[in-house]
Amino acid sequence: MLDEKFWLPVAACAVTIIGLEYLYRRTLVGRAFLAIAEDNFAARALGLPERNLRVASYALAGVVGGIAGFSGGQLLLAFFANGALLNFYGFVPVALGGLGNNRGAIIGGLALGLFQQAANFLVGGIFSSVAVFTLFIVVLLAAPQGLFGASTARRV
Repeated sequence: MLDEKFWLPVAACAVTIIGLEYLYRRTLVGRAFLAIAEDNFAARALGLPERNLRVASYALAGVVGGIAGFSGGQLLLAFFANGALLNFYGFVPVALGGLGNNRGAIIGGLALGLFQQAANFLVGGIFSSVAVFTLFIVVLLAAPQGLFGASTARRV
């Protein structure tokens, strides 16, 4: 259990989550990222360098993707044949937690992991994936914005 192939990916993910929360909540660059994501025309009107911030956000996404690949490869024994399933399991927590809500995605991921393990214990095998997909459909039918996402205001 003290082998680094178990604790190092979890520690890398925890540091990444804490670092991203700090970046978005406490730094000017993080707030500029959020401003560009919210309304790039208004952000450009305020003088934010939109192109540079977009390039930096893609670079940051690449770093986070590399850390996720390292962690997934170590913990899930990932290989090319189960890529579609891993993409599905990566998208479901984000959609359940609410798109654009990092904290909701983390809570959604933890809840999804617990639910999948309980389903694996109760029904076993491939049926745990069916249970996860069913939960995904039911939650999105009940709350299309996700469990922690804010409903968008519409002007009619």
